[in-house]
Amino acid sequence: MKKIGKKNTDKFLRLLDRILLDANFKRTITSDKFNSMYEWVKDTENFGKIYFDPDNDSDSRIFSIFGRFEDVDKCKNINQHNINPYSGKCNFHSTDMESIIKGFENFLLIIN
Repeated sequence: MKKIGKKNTDKFLRLLDRILLDANFKRTITSDKFNSMYEWVKDTENFGKIYFDPDNDSDSRIFSIFGRFEDVDKCKNINQHNINPYSGKCNFHSTDMESIIKGFENFLLIIN
């Protein structure tokens, strides 16, 4: 399997920026306790704060979006995605950019 490369990584990050901004996510700020790990945050009405950080490693062989809910108890009833019931982590991985984007957008519809 070949590396994603800079061109595809840049395209992936631009798409995710647009998607997250359109979904009213904000870039994290330095006072945020997860700031060092996650680039984006949104305080959802039903599930509390959720954080996302797209992988920007052009040497990777897969596209990844790393996510985590701040309040694990609030996200336990989301059945449509495999959320870790102990850490609140919800990560997305795929070798296909279109597939990961579509799955991520569907997930955002569920939590918004």
